[in-house]
Amino acid sequence: MKRQLLGWLVERPTRAAVVTVGCSILLLQGLLPFAVLASAIPVLILLERGPKAGIGVMLAGSAAMVGLFLGFQQSPWIALAYAAALFGVPVLMAELLRRTGSLNLVFQVTLLLALAVIAGVFVGLPQPVELWREPVAQVVTALQQADLVVDATLVQRWVEMMWGAVLALLMLVNLGSVWLARWFQSLIHAPGEFGREFHQLSSGVVLGSLLVAVSLASLFVDVAWLDSLAQVAIMGLALQVVAAAHRRKAEGRLRQGWLVVFYLVLIATLSSFVTVVLLAGLGLADFWRRMRMTALRA
Repeated sequence: MKRQLLGWLVERPTRAAVVTVGCSILLLQGLLPFAVLASAIPVLILLERGPKAGIGVMLAGSAAMVGLFLGFQQSPWIALAYAAALFGVPVLMAELLRRTGSLNLVFQVTLLLALAVIAGVFVGLPQPVELWREPVAQVVTALQQADLVVDATLVQRWVEMMWGAVLALLMLVNLGSVWLARWFQSLIHAPGEFGREFHQLSSGVVLGSLLVAVSLASLFVDVAWLDSLAQVAIMGLALQVVAAAHRRKAEGRLRQGWLVVFYLVLIATLSSFVTVVLLAGLGLADFWRRMRMTALRA
């Protein structure tokens, strides 16, 4: 059934465009899971039908997104930025995947792009943290109207963390859309192939060591730019550890129940000190294991 439905979707890009527009509408109605699905469809069409068809579907989804934003009387610049982040980046990563065939390279480039954007923001803008003060204040006001008490120190912390939180979430959505599209493609042509590719996910020794260093440094140095970089780094380490956990399950070394427990603990404690140290340690261990395996094969 899945293969027939996906085959029907990729057969005509106009069908994919209509579905993408529908997902965009549902997303802006507050159904956040449709963010990944909306951007995954153009990626799938690009992988299957080439850049021209994929970009056409992307433009349809982007136009719907911008139109809805303008209908809600939002700034056109915000609308364009949102559409570019939701559709543009995944399509670029899809073209990289189409040309190289490397899901791992897409993961690494997306990580580097998120880190570079945060670095550019803190270098290029005079007071980047202050841009989030008013949006956070609006959220706090809504919480207070709901009779919830919000500590002023916590509000300041939210403001300082927003760049990292937003970029980490966008990175997760972008990668999720590419992975979902690649899974769809594997269902059409070679079921199970995506799983084998995902199990080998790795940031590499150099980039992985940077992620570990940034994550650990943020625990001891309290500056906004480092905390923002660390949130992206922690998300990258978490995704790599998730891939390693699925690899162990596929190898029969981890049961389904323990995998579920792993997900629950990871989601519940992602921002805690213990989890940061654990992710850094597991990530570093995975790097050394891969280095050793490479050396033994050589």
